[in-house]
Amino acid sequence: MEPFALVALVVATFLLAGLVKGVVGMGLPPVAIGIMALAMPPAQAAALVLVPAFVTNIWQMMSGERLITVVKRLWTLQLGICIGAWLCGDILTTQTSKIPSLLLGLMLMLYAVYGAASATPRMPARYEPYLSPIVGLMTGAIMAATGLMAIPLVPYLQAINLEKENLLQALGLSFFISAVALGTVLTSANIFRGDTALMSAFALLPAAVGMAVGRRYVSRISAATFKRWFLIAMFLIGCASAIQALRSAQPVLN
Repeated sequence: MEPFALVALVVATFLLAGLVKGVVGMGLPPVAIGIMALAMPPAQAAALVLVPAFVTNIWQMMSGERLITVVKRLWTLQLGICIGAWLCGDILTTQTSKIPSLLLGLMLMLYAVYGAASATPRMPARYEPYLSPIVGLMTGAIMAATGLMAIPLVPYLQAINLEKENLLQALGLSFFISAVALGTVLTSANIFRGDTALMSAFALLPAAVGMAVGRRYVSRISAATFKRWFLIAMFLIGCASAIQALRSAQPVLN
């Protein structure tokens, strides 16, 4: 992609992704990766999201007083994320494979369907020691294959009855560890390198502007309506990504 076209894509994408996060409080990585992966490999799209993910989640992780408590409770989850990413890192970084694009599309559709569901899952505390490392492994594996960090991590953290402050710090911690693991995978594959890191750092600016605009006008916008259209858009982007992957793979299959 030409440098000017890449800059324009990054600015437009992160403005929109920041706006979504400013209004509904989530969605920056799925929006950014989902849109950019239509024009570039998912691994490159994920690399461009890394610096914004580092910065925003460090802040969220450190924004409360219970980080040590959260770490003690969820350390096996974090370990599982790292191991899962290490085991499956070759899927995302194989540039000629269409599997990451197909999986990304499917995960975006699943993300949208889950986000549209009104029910919040609940899990008995006695299962947590056994499920945390398993969910971590699954999250790391899916992230290493698609670049997305939310599935099944977010539903699991919502299900284990964390207090609001603990939940926010748990999400920040888990997304930060996920970003570190993903960054390690992409760096070892020479995808997250100097020029990509600089562009990822540059993406902080439009993302911050979008978030500021979203937060300023959130009171004038129906958050529920905005979230509904955001999830519809995510589902359609997921469909487009999956269809694009299938079409490009069809000559090989034939």
